[in-house]
Amino acid sequence: MNYTLEVSRAATGSMVGWATLKFFGHEGFQSVLGGILENKVYLQNKIDENSEMVCVNPSDYGLVTLLRIYPKGMDAQAQFNNELNSPSFRDDLITYNKLTLAIGDLLFQWFRSGKKINGIFTPHLSFSTGFRATKYNRDMKDKEAVVYAIKMFPMNVYITPENMKHTLVCVAAARDEVMIAVK
Repeated sequence: MNYTLEVSRAATGSMVGWATLKFFGHEGFQSVLGGILENKVYLQNKIDENSEMVCVNPSDYGLVTLLRIYPKGMDAQAQFNNELNSPSFRDDLITYNKLTLAIGDLLFQWFRSGKKINGIFTPHLSFSTGFRATKYNRDMKDKEAVVYAIKMFPMNVYITPENMKHTLVCVAAARDEVMIAVK
């Protein structure tokens, strides 16, 4: 009970998982996981409804949702598709990676400072630099031709659709503030 079967790590994670399964039972645990997956699908659908946002990992089976947001009026899906597939959009990719990084930094700053938007605290979001290589950079020789994204983990049983809508409002507000600072 002190180590995993491979004796490479502490068994605490395994024991927590076992205790949780024992507490909830199979059906309870399935219900919790099902709720988390429903939240993920809801979040991805809300992103799809916004033409300035794109989910960059729509076919992943994991629990994380990765998002890129672009300037107002830009078709995010088309822009991301071009950045991912066409070397002629490499400069755009780098520009919008910088925007994504600035948005992620601002969101983290807001979270740490307790900033509220519409009377609600901004959520904690994570960030990924280089979550995926572009199609024209499969060998990863070009360290800049990778995709940056905002990470969202709607994995709390108390997360509601309203929380996820608020999260996207916060991401858009951070984008708008960063865009004003750039001008």
